[in-house]
Amino acid sequence: MTVFFRKPIWESVAGIGLALLMLFPLVHLGMHNHASAADDYCYIDTVFKYGWFGAMEANYTGWTGRYFGILLNHSNPLLFHWFAGFKWMPVLVYAGLLYAFYLLIRKLNPNPGVLVNTGLTSVLFFLFVLKIPSILEAFFWTAAVANYTVSIVFIILWLAVAIQYSTPTAAFAGGGSPWQRKIQLFLLFFFVFAINGGSENLVLVIMILISAWFGYELLFRRKFHRLSFFLLLWGIFTALLSFLSVGNNVRLEGNPHSKNFLFALVETLKFTPQLLKDWILSPSLLVFTLLWLFALPGFVKMKNGGFNPLFDVNPVYSMLVAIAVYASQIFPSYYGIGIFPSPRMINCAYLFFLLGWFYNLGVVYTFLAKNKIIAPERFPVFPFALKPVLLAVVLWHFANSANPRLMYRELRDGSAAEFDREMTARTDLMMHSTADTLYLQPLSVHPETLFLEDIKPDPKHLWNRCMAGYFGKKAIYLVETGPHATPK
Repeated sequence: MTVFFRKPIWESVAGIGLALLMLFPLVHLGMHNHASAADDYCYIDTVFKYGWFGAMEANYTGWTGRYFGILLNHSNPLLFHWFAGFKWMPVLVYAGLLYAFYLLIRKLNPNPGVLVNTGLTSVLFFLFVLKIPSILEAFFWTAAVANYTVSIVFIILWLAVAIQYSTPTAAFAGGGSPWQRKIQLFLLFFFVFAINGGSENLVLVIMILISAWFGYELLFRRKFHRLSFFLLLWGIFTALLSFLSVGNNVRLEGNPHSKNFLFALVETLKFTPQLLKDWILSPSLLVFTLLWLFALPGFVKMKNGGFNPLFDVNPVYSMLVAIAVYASQIFPSYYGIGIFPSPRMINCAYLFFLLGWFYNLGVVYTFLAKNKIIAPERFPVFPFALKPVLLAVVLWHFANSANPRLMYRELRDGSAAEFDREMTARTDLMMHSTADTLYLQPLSVHPETLFLEDIKPDPKHLWNRCMAGYFGKKAIYLVETGPHATPK
């Protein structure tokens, strides 16, 4: 490791502490989570009626082309009557996201350091949870998790495996033994398959990344890169399985505002600056951006004095790719259904903004250092006396941000626990009652982190019919009061 680089130990420990401040309420909220009346019961009720493969075929041909999302949603814990599974599922999501972050950072960092990589992972997780518009859709609502969050994790893992496979050098932990490289090759193709079977906006992300890889090899290295070329062909094929499905066309044709390219482009250009301004001016992001700039010498310089090839790329090309990835999370909603992107899509956009932001700072830094505009070996060390001040700024921002306040409030005021109690009582009643018709009172609490939709007063509503079918009832009503209302 170069002598001028000092490991950001203090920052790493602080980052881990901040991530724990986020994980504490997330884990506790997850212990109050339940299956949602929106979609969760419908998927499994369909399985019980038509069988596992039959239910997936019906969904693929009748509503959506998201074949991998269909697979996950038709396999949710209700399939096994494991209601507690919805409490443990968020823990798997946190673990998967943290592991993906860590693996990608470790592959980008040629100077090994478990503590530093863990700290950077923690900072990314902290910043992500701090600003996403919907914690519910990121971690707790199964349908959104299956189609969006799982695909996000797979994209990050794909990047890490692609780096590992394409840089088999000692500085990057080696490419692995022949059988390990075969596993890596399989994973590269599997992740593309799975991602392209999820949400349409994330299909665009992986296709942009593969195209950017192939294009960079062709334009800047004058090399026809076979692996990225075949991944691109595979990506096109699997994307078409989703986009050209009968179910996907049914969904698009049902919206009169879909397929208006000019409208979608104008709205994307109008909306993009608003989001970017809000994200970039976030006090926590500005603090960690400053610290990242001082830590960059240890990432861009190799032990042999050269530059990290993963950051030594054309900065204009890299930033254009980042912009394309970001725009791909905004444009599809306007083009597909003619409306403002859903919170789960903005969740994705924000995550890729974070990754692109920190990565491109490294790319620009490397470009400046390589062209001797700056000298990394003379880059100053950030004054230690100012670090507590920066930590205080981040903690102040944390305490005054919507997501932490919401999570801690719903734990503190008991609304999450009350939601859990009422939902558990409902589930027990529906499981054990011998009556073929049930009358349920509305929930008294609707915690924003856990609750999406309830059943309706009309027993013919889709959510009511799915829940009734799942529990083997003739009908389920939602009633405020009266002799039929089931007490909480």
